[in-house]
Amino acid sequence: MIRRILNSRLPLMVYTPVKVFDIGYFHDIYTAGALPVLDTEFLTHEEILERALQLAKERLSFGIRFFPMTGS
Repeated sequence: MIRRILNSRLPLMVYTPVKVFDIGYFHDIYTAGALPVLDTEFLTHEEILERALQLAKERLSFGIRFFPMTGS
């Protein structure tokens, strides 16, 4: 018997492992009913843009976790 353990209207968010990017992983998370989130903590601006553009071409919803830049 399946029992619902989360009673929320908010989606379950799944962060990707640090510096790991795999479109298949994002699709698996989305298919399972969760919201995949691209963690950008240790990525360069170019990597963030490249990966966000790749994800934008896919048929899935996703989130992006941004970090404030320190210094100037």
